[in-house]
Amino acid sequence: MSILLAILVIVILLTIVTSFWMPEWMETIEHDHSKEVNSQFGHIKSSIDKQILNGDTKFLIGNPLTLGSKGFSVFGTDSTGTFSINSFRNDQLAYYCNVRNESGAINVTCTGGMRYESNNLHYVDHYLAYENGAIILGQGDGQVIRTRPQFTIEKHGPVTHMGFVLITLSGLETSVTG
Repeated sequence: MSILLAILVIVILLTIVTSFWMPEWMETIEHDHSKEVNSQFGHIKSSIDKQILNGDTKFLIGNPLTLGSKGFSVFGTDSTGTFSINSFRNDQLAYYCNVRNESGAINVTCTGGMRYESNNLHYVDHYLAYENGAIILGQGDGQVIRTRPQFTIEKHGPVTHMGFVLITLSGLETSVTG
């Protein structure tokens, strides 16, 4: 009788842990991971911006990006994420800028971008995208620019100067999930 009672107590404790505490723990872990990836995307942007400020137009950078969060393998699975370069818009990843001034039209095209998509089990799924110096956060059906691109407008008397840094990311179209 006491063995059955001990087994019943263990089963009840495991049920309470897996039903109430584990989802809270996992949501906290996935939230912390989302903050970590957001910070890592900021470091990627910072690395690119520093190279541009140094005058480099062709460069390689290497920054870490944590794809998934670690859970409790005994009770559930880990969350995963997917990182993509140049492949998340079906060959339509391009920005076209057409500006006209007194001397004629200026046409500029830049392409490329990076994107991280979460595959969370307990926290809200989202994506982070890096395009033309901006970091964009998307959740559900909404988007917000977390870090703006380099864009300036300055008025000097009757003349207005506009500056917009266009960034092309080149490389293989690829994605990695982990």
